[in-house]
Amino acid sequence: MTSYVLSKELVGHEQDVRAVCSISDELIGSASRDGKYGLWKKIGNDWTPQFYEFHEGFVNSVCYVPPSDPTTKGFLFSGGQDCSGILQEVDSESPAYYLFGHESNICSVHALNSATIITGSWDSTARVWSYGQCRLVLRGHESSVWAVLALGEDSFVTGSADKTIKIWKGDKLVKSFEAHVDCVRSLCKIPQGFASCSNDGTVKLWSLDGHLLQELHGHTSFVYSLTYVPTLNLLASCGEDKSVRIWKESDCIQRIALPTTSIWSVCALPDGDIACGSSDGYVRVFTMEKIRMASEEELKNFERRVSEYAIAAQEVGDVKKGSLPGPEILTTPGKNEGDVVMVRVNNDVEAYQWSQVEKDWKKVGQVVDAVGSNRKQLYKGQEYDYVFDVDVAEGQAPLKLPYNVTENPFQAAIRFLETNQLPMSYTDEVVQFIQKNIQGHTFDTSSTPQASNPSTSKEVTIFPVTYLLFTTANIPAMCQRLLSLNTTHANALPQEDLEKLQRILSTNPITDTDRQVAIEICLNVLDRFSFSERFPALDALRLLAIQCPKHLCAVLLEVFAQLAQSITVTGKFESINSMLTLRGLANLAPNLSSEEDIVKIADCLFKATPQAEYPKDYKVAFATLAMNLSILHIKKNSEEAAIELLPLLTNFLATDSSESESCYRALMALGSLCTLPNAAVAAAQVYDARKVVDNVSKAFAKESRFLEAKDQFFALLDKTT
Repeated sequence: MTSYVLSKELVGHEQDVRAVCSISDELIGSASRDGKYGLWKKIGNDWTPQFYEFHEGFVNSVCYVPPSDPTTKGFLFSGGQDCSGILQEVDSESPAYYLFGHESNICSVHALNSATIITGSWDSTARVWSYGQCRLVLRGHESSVWAVLALGEDSFVTGSADKTIKIWKGDKLVKSFEAHVDCVRSLCKIPQGFASCSNDGTVKLWSLDGHLLQELHGHTSFVYSLTYVPTLNLLASCGEDKSVRIWKESDCIQRIALPTTSIWSVCALPDGDIACGSSDGYVRVFTMEKIRMASEEELKNFERRVSEYAIAAQEVGDVKKGSLPGPEILTTPGKNEGDVVMVRVNNDVEAYQWSQVEKDWKKVGQVVDAVGSNRKQLYKGQEYDYVFDVDVAEGQAPLKLPYNVTENPFQAAIRFLETNQLPMSYTDEVVQFIQKNIQGHTFDTSSTPQASNPSTSKEVTIFPVTYLLFTTANIPAMCQRLLSLNTTHANALPQEDLEKLQRILSTNPITDTDRQVAIEICLNVLDRFSFSERFPALDALRLLAIQCPKHLCAVLLEVFAQLAQSITVTGKFESINSMLTLRGLANLAPNLSSEEDIVKIADCLFKATPQAEYPKDYKVAFATLAMNLSILHIKKNSEEAAIELLPLLTNFLATDSSESESCYRALMALGSLCTLPNAAVAAAQVYDARKVVDNVSKAFAKESRFLEAKDQFFALLDKTT
């Protein structure tokens, strides 16, 4: 069998390509951190992209959805950081369906057809969709669902960051087992059953009932994605070790080196070619067919870039130049595909990889010194032994993780997660990452950080808090959605109005005149569009509320207040509209000063009190509005109004500990109110706030921010009562 060779490098995305999918031999789908998903069409020897920007934030998953009706071409599904899924016909320029229900980033998707699409999310659930409607919710995982697979219309497999694989019949759990020693990243169907890959560096083959058939070793770091190539009976995998690996039964028969660090996704085309997406923003296609291979010049350029790509010494062990062989070692054949040898060339160290197919050593890079205990790195003004680039979870750009060998890894992990506002559920994963990437040092990890005891002498530094705003937005996607809806709307707005709205929203700063024009356009949308169509305009009003001048605040407050009278989460669009209303009020609050306006805001908040089953985004918006309202009360020194707000907050904290971010913001609101002496007395003596806060801190004991907040809250009550 011949080996895979570069066919084409597809250039167009501006950031990491997180997912790719095959639609046909001439059509590939892609999803990227640049906020776009795309379709690449092959015309002759070139691939032409068409990009779409309908999501807000990163686009992290993509999948081809074959048609249920053979007269259509099927759909492209994309899932994003904005919690939404989009179904778009492959020959259309705009979405056909928006899929709402997930409460966090949609990081995985697989489809049999329009009637059976399964998605996985950071919210620890998988959902099954039929024709744009959620049919099933699969609950049971304890962390992000990074891998999903539909075996039939009622048969599913899911894999998670909790290291388990679960097999489902409908929404009933049939079997659950710990499949890997680290996060499960991808699943794919194979003739024997299904395959999985993991951050533990392995690929495993399973029977349909979950019995281990085979374990494949070869990758030297995280394995992110898998695909089966049915025409050649091969398995392809890719990961953090800069490679795509090709497997024949239990053997790795080829390692394709790439000039980039992270290969996020790989898919098989019907003709046997494979495509992959990577951290350098490229989509690359590889082929075994000579007619589809890249030109000699393109191949040489690609191989040169691979050979010049620097390799960190941590990846190949402790490199002692003096003991390394010279170029003469390259006359000795390797034993297995992908074997790597270090060669001393003058004062440099080069890495070579053995190709079993070509029976030759290929240069894959120059080894650079690892940063260890003998060299310090400067990060934010401090020296560290290590500063790692780490991808904690899908959808997040690589983050800096500073670490000193004298530290307890648990302390370093918690600091990293708090700094980057990431879930504390990733603590163990970050600790494992640290331990895996350090060399020659041992650590005492026998004890995790202990909760500190309340102290009456503790200095209160976090209360009162400052205003918190909802500022992020994907303005092109927002406006494109409005333009798309307006095109076929019976009561359409002038096209130039929506184009003007996009121009204004993209301007920074927005003039008062332009802001008034934009608000009027959005109000026209609310008047003309149905409840299910108005959310992009509400989102725009949410942005326009930031730093809004006083004479326009009254208009926006009236709009949001009217919408708040009918807040509900009974349907997906009702839930989104209600959440956006609360975000708009939270953004508007810092601009208000009159007692009348503050009373109106408070009235909206009380009407919006969430139930335990309400979506996470709604609860976070509610708690943020409560926090900003508490700051208004403090600035006005409104003791009476502050005391009226106490039971709302203590009841919310006492009855709902299902979601940490909304609870933390509600706790910040409560603590801020208690900087007013009479409010502190009422909180302690009437509403038993100590017990409430103590219970909340226990519910989220793994998050040190709650322990710190509890200590400072108790100290605040001690000082004021």
